[in-house]
Amino acid sequence: MIQQILIGIIFIGAVYYVAQMIYQKFTAKSGCASGCGKCGALDVDAILKAEKAKSKI
Repeated sequence: MIQQILIGIIFIGAVYYVAQMIYQKFTAKSGCASGCGKCGALDVDAILKAEKAKSKI
């Protein structure tokens, strides 16, 4: 009987842990949660300068 209770508690804890990880994965940590780069987090000018420098070589 005690073993079943302990397994139940461990199982409920594991389900809670996985649910919490999934919830944190899908909630926004900042203003933009899509991660596609359209929000200005990407420095396009620096990338273009690096590409121009590579093409000159």
